[in-house]
Amino acid sequence: MILGLGDFSYRNDTACWFDLITPLINRTKIVIGEHDFDTENKSRLFTYVNKFNLSNPYYSFNYRSVHFLAISSVIPFNNNSLQYKLMQDESQQKQFVRDDLDHCLFIQADV
Repeated sequence: MILGLGDFSYRNDTACWFDLITPLINRTKIVIGEHDFDTENKSRLFTYVNKFNLSNPYYSFNYRSVHFLAISSVIPFNNNSLQYKLMQDESQQKQFVRDDLDHCLFIQADV
């Protein structure tokens, strides 16, 4: 597994980064970084979101015996023109993190 920790491209597009990562893309999970969004050019963010099939800028997953929690440092920036649904509201990410960690603790207590 490869973890991409954000800030993938400082250029106007994502082509260079995707050229490098393409052979590894099926083993890669990403976190959205602050340089992955530009108020003047939203296409980079949308490209990452679509390529990695993200419905939120935060998510969790299990890999073998490890639980990963990816959260977005971009929240909040209150950009109402962006239709990427949950990046405008920090409270939903906080609740997701609470619920996710509570679920992990519950599962761990059962083991």
